[in-house]
Amino acid sequence: MAGNQTSNLQEIIGCKGSEGYFKKKELLLLDEIPPILRKEQNLNKGGKAMLSYMDLTHDFNCMQVSFPITKVQHVTTEEHMSNILESQCIRARNRRKEFEDLSFWSVHISDDVVSTAFEEVYESQKENYNLMFYYSDIRKQFATSPAFKNHESRYGNFVFSFLLSDLIGLYKAQHCGGKMPMFKYLGTDLFKKEIAHYIVIHSPDSKKFDDLLQVPRYKTTSYSSPYPVYWSNENLYWRPESTSEELTVFLSSSPSIDLHHHENFKRYCVWNNLVFAFHFPEGSYLQIPREKLLENLSACQATETPYLGDTKTTKIEVPPCLLRPPPLNLNQRSCFLGQIDQGASLVEVPVTEATGTERWFWRG
Repeated sequence: MAGNQTSNLQEIIGCKGSEGYFKKKELLLLDEIPPILRKEQNLNKGGKAMLSYMDLTHDFNCMQVSFPITKVQHVTTEEHMSNILESQCIRARNRRKEFEDLSFWSVHISDDVVSTAFEEVYESQKENYNLMFYYSDIRKQFATSPAFKNHESRYGNFVFSFLLSDLIGLYKAQHCGGKMPMFKYLGTDLFKKEIAHYIVIHSPDSKKFDDLLQVPRYKTTSYSSPYPVYWSNENLYWRPESTSEELTVFLSSSPSIDLHHHENFKRYCVWNNLVFAFHFPEGSYLQIPREKLLENLSACQATETPYLGDTKTTKIEVPPCLLRPPPLNLNQRSCFLGQIDQGASLVEVPVTEATGTERWFWRG
């Protein structure tokens, strides 16, 4: 939410040279982004691409819904996964100056929550937008962006997934003297199609983020919330404006414009992402016991992306226990620990046609 728009766009270079912009202090909304980008002289490739993906006759307001935030995940490569397990701690990884001393965790929305949210918003909007004849097509394009793909990632093959309340509990004890940490709007990244909102979590004793706005409180979780991230009844909610990476059905609230359906045509569009940034100042870290890390460790498929480079594992080379939802039982955790310590290798074992995927097993 842009508010007074007191800061200018900052040009940034992402992984592998991708161009974009950063807007400090503000979580930009869809209708605020085009006029801000158009004010930029010599707009870079990322900004031009974003404008083209926003040039749609689609009403994003139609299928907006608030998702409860209960779980977050930290995706990483095999090397960094091993470092985390060995050191038993999460550290900040400085990528850009504005992100110094921060550790990043993306929001995790389960498939069940997505299904429930869709049914709720569809029932509330189907008559207003004449959606009755396109249920299946609209469902297929709902929550399909990378922000909702929990079984694959652009950033690695290994995922540490924690309840947000568990991480907050550890952070309170280790960095806040038992006090509740602060949640504030850090800013917005604009990269081609991705609109990433960042929420910084920091100690109430830190003065580094005094100029940032706190995540606001809102009285209800209704669809009319003006905030993309907000508190309601002590729960945190995310209300992304776009959950789709591509559209086959264009929606409109105008009675003079019919719903557009493109059976054999898909149009790419912008999509929202949400990232939490934990503040670990001056080389500090979040200590987590190895057993707890393993309980919350799983594997995912790395997508075709320039972000990983040579660190990508083309096949998910992990023990079968990590290919099942956590937590691991005691025997599985002990087995995995021993295999890591002994430098076990991997052997491929065929799986049934029902799974359609390859699994790898540890060989001592």
